This record gives sequence, C-alpha cells and structure tokens, in this order.
Amino acid sequence: MGKKKNVQVDRTIETDATIKRKQIKLVLPEAKPKKATTVDITCCDCGKLRVVKTQDAFQVKRCVQCQEAFKKIRRNNKKKVIEGKTQPKEK
Repeated sequence: MGKKKNVQVDRTIETDATIKRKQIKLVLPEAKPKKATTVDITCCDCGKLRVVKTQDAFQVKRCVQCQEAFKKIRRNNKKKVIEGKTQPKEK
C-alpha cells in the first residue's frame, strides 16, 4: 500500500470585514403619471362635443353624424366630377 502524505489545507474564513462587497443600489422606476386616454373635441360643423381617443385627436374634427353627411357630400361631388357633369373647383 501507499504511504500517506501529510497535507495541510488552508481553511481561512473570510469575514465581512475582509471582503469588500460592492453594494448594489436598487432603484425602482417611479410611477409615471397616466395620460388621458380620451379627449373631448367639438364638432366644427354643429359644435357638439365628441369623445375620442388621444391617438385620434389630430384626425377627427366632426361628430359622427356630421362626418357621415360630409363623406356623403364629398362622394357625390366626386361622382359628378368623374361623370363630367361639373368641373372641379380650383383653389
């Protein structure tokens, strides 16, 4: 059989004083103020209030009834111009 060797093991215990730890500062994000999800607009034709989403505020300027009437008039004018009944208005 083999001979046993005397081996010394270094068992030093490091305490908190000897270890330099980096302190990680936890920063939580602040609560952002909520933006309004709806906006009130007034119809440019009749003056009626209409509630629309914020993302649509720059695209909408009429209430639903006035918008339908406006589209109908515009469609009819476009048909008349295509058929050659009237000349388009120049700006």
